Amino acid sequence: LQEFSRVQMKDGRQSSIVRGRDAKYFQKEEVTYIKEADLRVFRVKAPPVDIRAASAKLYMDGEALSRADLEGSVEAVTEGGSSLNTEFATYS
Repeated sequence: LQEFSRVQMKDGRQSSIVRGRDAKYFQKEEVTYIKEADLRVFRVKAPPVDIRAASAKLYMDGEALSRADLEGSVEAVTEGGSSLNTEFATYS
């Protein structure tokens, strides 16, 4: 899939959005591999966090995202301007 986008809902609201340039889904393993991944995490009592990485693996539990492993030049940025740079991050 090219120009991949996926919205995760929880309790009637968006909890995360994942986008990527290129994605491949492996149904048997319930894993999606994404290149040039962008993940936006919506928090209940705080502004969202944007996480960008060279690639990501999305682990699915049926229709629900159970975990995302992001790797390669990972950058997490808050709306307030705080940022964190690392080579690997996990969202669960």
